[in-house]
Amino acid sequence: PDTVDPVTNIAQFQSCGLTTTTQTTECFAIADEYICQTDCDEGNDQDALSSINPVTGATTDISTGRIQYDTNGDGTPDDPAVYTDHIETAVWSLDGNDLYVADRDNSKGTATDLFGTLDTTTALFTPIGSVTPAGGGDGALEGSLGSFTTADIDGMAFDPVSETLYAIHRREGSASQNDLMLQIDPVTGRHVEDAFGSGVDYVVIDTVASLSVGDVDDIAFDPGCGILYGTANVSTSGGYDDHLITINPADGSLTVVGEIFYDNNGNGVYEAGVDDQLNDVEGLSFAGDGILYANTADGDRDTGGLDGDTDGTGNPESLWTINPATGEATLIGSLTPSGTDYGDYESLACKGGSFEPIAPTDSNEVFTAVKAFIGDTVFIDTDGDGVQDTGEPGLAGVTIELQDGICTTGIDCPTVVTDENGFY
Repeated sequence: PDTVDPVTNIAQFQSCGLTTTTQTTECFAIADEYICQTDCDEGNDQDALSSINPVTGATTDISTGRIQYDTNGDGTPDDPAVYTDHIETAVWSLDGNDLYVADRDNSKGTATDLFGTLDTTTALFTPIGSVTPAGGGDGALEGSLGSFTTADIDGMAFDPVSETLYAIHRREGSASQNDLMLQIDPVTGRHVEDAFGSGVDYVVIDTVASLSVGDVDDIAFDPGCGILYGTANVSTSGGYDDHLITINPADGSLTVVGEIFYDNNGNGVYEAGVDDQLNDVEGLSFAGDGILYANTADGDRDTGGLDGDTDGTGNPESLWTINPATGEATLIGSLTPSGTDYGDYESLACKGGSFEPIAPTDSNEVFTAVKAFIGDTVFIDTDGDGVQDTGEPGLAGVTIELQDGICTTGIDCPTVVTDENGFY
């Protein structure tokens, strides 16, 4: 055209920034290694439940510490006692009333995960149902890589908008195998069939292409803007050099935010050779106030440094907060159990706290001299100034609708979806 007309982008997006906390945050963690030291009749490797002080990282054992089965849900442990031994993820229901976990059921011949609830006052686990049927066959996970019987649920998170429960299945046996993402029905404990299309029960999270190794250890939805975050390590030896990623729940595609790092020089940006990357980030959880918590773990308790052993105690298991925009980690404190029998905290679940989101802002006017093309960027406007500043990431997967006052919204208005950088 002969003239350049300004076109104002009228789309507004709620920022993930938070301004007010009005409730107390509660955190719980599960260690998957019980080290028998005194009474060894019941063996090792049982799970242990602890409450975590989100201010100091101090832990308190729940009940006897060890998690026991309460199969019929009557509030009393099974007799004879049966203990969980492979819980690696935990997530609160959206109303904060139920803590959901998954334990590997080794009694089924071919191990399959049992989904259920965990009582945070008694440490009793009540199974709801198997995520997939024992031994595979009808009801197994189906998708592009074939059929799977779920054997290792490593992460779970509720979408705060759709209320869908997403889960990560860890494909064990090779660092070059990508993990899978599925959906679980919390009423039945069963995976949701055709969750991603006809005959598609799971999607592949291709961390191998992005980070060279397939291992997503946990996931968490930001309660303010619904972005799904994950932690993935990039070491073939397991659990080292963790990265923060975002995952598109619709298809499993991912974007690497960056290294999860301890900022040694305080400039807020990761610098190789200067800052330390965190190792073995196993738990990831947003509280209701939008703070992202994480825990590092190590069952052997013999590696320090990047795992969090900043006080020289030899205990690498620590509680952190993570900046979702940059991956910068802030140490809260060591996870020091009240007893000495527990190690390797594999899961973290926090709840409580509320927030007031920063008010959405109009983007700047877009000037275009190209006929039939309008473009801009959708981004998280943390400071609410209407300008994309350093550290304010673009948002992928947002649908933009061009309204001209004539078309019907959602039917015949032209739309476009932002790319991985938030561009359209």
